[in-house]
Amino acid sequence: MDATVTACRASSRRSSAACSHAEPWAGGSPVQTTYYYRRDTAEHVTVIRRHHPLEGESLEVLKGGQHLIVRLRDGSTMRMPRSWTDADGPPTSRPSQLSTVFTIDSLRELIALLQALRLRT
Repeated sequence: MDATVTACRASSRRSSAACSHAEPWAGGSPVQTTYYYRRDTAEHVTVIRRHHPLEGESLEVLKGGQHLIVRLRDGSTMRMPRSWTDADGPPTSRPSQLSTVFTIDSLRELIALLQALRLRT
């Protein structure tokens, strides 16, 4: 067995990418073996996504990865992008609390659209 497979097997409790190695078996055909490792994710994460209804909430992590499965306060679960949480550490910069989602012009357009839709009914 080569050093890569040994290293992959030895690191099964540490964070690493999936390792795979094809080895021939007695019949002569290669056998594909894939090793998967759990990526270290905190037990709880805080939602840092700006304007998200759960922003600032600490949630229990049930499953890690690019998307986290988190448990909400009511016991239900939710799939959330990892980047919306502090799972990889605190954000590098925090936007101003005074920033808004809409501009004045976009609000005016929205009002005009709603008025037009109201007249249709």
